[in-house]
Amino acid sequence: MIKKRGTYFKISTWLLVGLSLLGAVFSTTAQVQASDFLKFADVSSYQSSDEYFFQNLTTGNVAGVVVKLTQGSTDGDNYINPKAQAQIKNAKAAGLKVSLYHYAKYNGTQDAIDEANFFADAAKSAGLGADTVMVADVEDPSLSNPYGDTVTFQQQLKNRGYNNQVIYSMASWFWYNKVPRNYPAWVANYGTDAPGVDNAAAWQYTSNYNGLSLDMSYDFTGLFTNKSVSQAPAGDTSSSSNNNVITVGGTGANGVKGNGSSAQHFNAGTAWKSNGIKLINGKIAYLVGADVYIYQDDTTQANVCTVANPCKAVDGNGNQIGSDGKFTAGSQWQIASVTEVNGQAAYQVSGTEYILASNTIGNGN
Repeated sequence: MIKKRGTYFKISTWLLVGLSLLGAVFSTTAQVQASDFLKFADVSSYQSSDEYFFQNLTTGNVAGVVVKLTQGSTDGDNYINPKAQAQIKNAKAAGLKVSLYHYAKYNGTQDAIDEANFFADAAKSAGLGADTVMVADVEDPSLSNPYGDTVTFQQQLKNRGYNNQVIYSMASWFWYNKVPRNYPAWVANYGTDAPGVDNAAAWQYTSNYNGLSLDMSYDFTGLFTNKSVSQAPAGDTSSSSNNNVITVGGTGANGVKGNGSSAQHFNAGTAWKSNGIKLINGKIAYLVGADVYIYQDDTTQANVCTVANPCKAVDGNGNQIGSDGKFTAGSQWQIASVTEVNGQAAYQVSGTEYILASNTIGNGN
């Protein structure tokens, strides 16, 4: 993608999901370490389509690629990347997750609908299903109504069955509300220490990765890579480091902040280390970032608590009760309700017995 750089200025703290779990310090100018997040490239006909090119990317902690598929529509200014099919095939062969982007040229409602149909038809022809991440690349200076036409474009894509959408633009267009935020934001902002846009799902930080004239981005949520740097090894439950790993269930989850307001979206199947547990809106929530939580109801732990630290039950007043051997590490218990016992979040597992959340997976200890 061809990017334009607006003047960078500091705005409120942006959401860097999971970075605190790796020992980094959050601030309004948080430094991103390349090793902390998986990366993904975006490619067009300017880049190679051979398998070696994509295999070589994987050696640099790159786990995904976004391929330019279309530009404009079948009516007038239209374009399909002639290398797209080979790039998709060889990126998959290299083990990279493949997403697609459309370079927007629409001006007006019908143009936006036509471009969405053009993009959807091309994606179908390329053999990619409705679960594919579909990106609207909104940056062209000729766009007369980028906000409204993009909403129309996205709605038509949704009508075609593509719900896994992303909006891409330069940071300044997000700052001045030139593009919508109804889908995850992928932000281009070079020469800075942060994307500069709150709750960015991904940050394109360079257009010249390793001197290759290649755009490269950090993936903060696993959207473009379906992985998380804090993801636990599959099946490994023996290590104490996994006592705090929770996995997003269902079709994904919308995170929340400590005050209950909305935060970043998390993909289903991604696993995150939790630094603690809090009761938010009467529900257990796992701390997975800087004031960013995932409700337990949105994880594979929904309706069940798993004991991390062997413990006794407590009663409603916080007094220990029962035998020492009942609540063993790894044992799971059906949750009857969630409450507070002496100011601590607790799970009710029988009429009189509670397990403190601090003794379960996700406690942060």
